[in-house]
Amino acid sequence: MRYARASRAERWGLRLSLTGLLLNLAAIVTDYTVFEGTLVEDGGFLVGTLLGLLLLTVGSILAGIAWLRSPGAPRLGAWLVLLAIPGMVLLGILGFGNLPSMPVAWFCLAWLALGGYLVRSPA
Repeated sequence: MRYARASRAERWGLRLSLTGLLLNLAAIVTDYTVFEGTLVEDGGFLVGTLLGLLLLTVGSILAGIAWLRSPGAPRLGAWLVLLAIPGMVLLGILGFGNLPSMPVAWFCLAWLALGGYLVRSPA
């Protein structure tokens, strides 16, 4: 895996992105499970979504910049990660705004483009 030889910016970007994704997962779990109609649902969804999306965005931008500077990293995936905020707006305009995880959908597309490279990259 590429993480062993990643730059400091790339490592922090991956850490922040993963933390953001986990917070988004916690927000979705608190919103759609047994916490329905409770303060836990509202607080978990609010904190998990806002903080999670902020960490995911900052982390992805850090990682995207590091990948653009890294030789051999896929440019398409790096640009998709860097264009996350305009991409989220574009998906909202196209009518995907009602999806519960719409803000994270753009990141899913970017990480799919990067996934093969990150897994197959030699250590």
